[in-house]
Amino acid sequence: MIDPNICLRLRYKRGCGICEKVCPANAINFNDTEKILNLTVDAVIVATGYKFIDPRLPELSIYGYGKYPEVYTNIEFERILDARGPTGGALIKKDGSHPERIVFIQCVGSRHYKINPYCSAYCCMASIKQAILAKEHEPRVDVTILYMDIRAYGKGFQDFYNRAKNEYGIRFIKGRTTGIIEDLSKKKLIVKYEDVLRGTIETMETDMVVLALGIVPNIPSFLNKLGIVRNGRVIIRSEDPISTYVDGIFVIGAALNPTDIPDAVLQGSAAAARVTEYVLRRKTPFKVMRS
Repeated sequence: MIDPNICLRLRYKRGCGICEKVCPANAINFNDTEKILNLTVDAVIVATGYKFIDPRLPELSIYGYGKYPEVYTNIEFERILDARGPTGGALIKKDGSHPERIVFIQCVGSRHYKINPYCSAYCCMASIKQAILAKEHEPRVDVTILYMDIRAYGKGFQDFYNRAKNEYGIRFIKGRTTGIIEDLSKKKLIVKYEDVLRGTIETMETDMVVLALGIVPNIPSFLNKLGIVRNGRVIIRSEDPISTYVDGIFVIGAALNPTDIPDAVLQGSAAAARVTEYVLRRKTPFKVMRS
């Protein structure tokens, strides 16, 4: 599916069309239009995904996103590291120079009493991965991760965290960011934070700041008509992590709660099995076996 808000040809009416030329299945059709289909089904799996928390929210203004050019979201930083991205994979600032230090700030919008009180699950490992990639691109760059808690709960996650510290020399500081300002004379960002373990207020100069944005379930308005949403959240049965209180409707992935890719894949497989069971049970009458 082509996102018209991102596609150069659809959004800016430019004659790009590269994807149409390279698509091996010839599946690109820029002249296609949206269609509304009416389908009769036996079951529904809701997998509408997530949305990122907006870093421009007033409650997040301390991070300076949109104000300071070298403050990036984690998705923007991912694009910088991508060989197909705007810099061709070169780890450079907007002025073309290479950063000497990068600071990752965790839980931006997550575990926040005014925005999202819960953990967004994916951020710790995603930031560690990006920090390692940054070191592989520029071995001399100093990388620091400011975190609330490192939640390395999945298989191999703890080893990945240890590797980042011991093999790549990435620093982890348990700290809460209290503000970011720009020192124009030095062309540096100044990160002010509370070092939780020391109980002190510290400052750190850096060239780039990467914000690990929290996520929220993407709840389209039509889901309200299904009767599975209360107070902006999908409600599930306590005894079954993917079944809702509406018969035949299941929900998986980040539409239910923040999750990472492996867990979302597992939930997808579980939902497919559960739907198969549900449909067969409806269409196949039970027989009482007598001995």
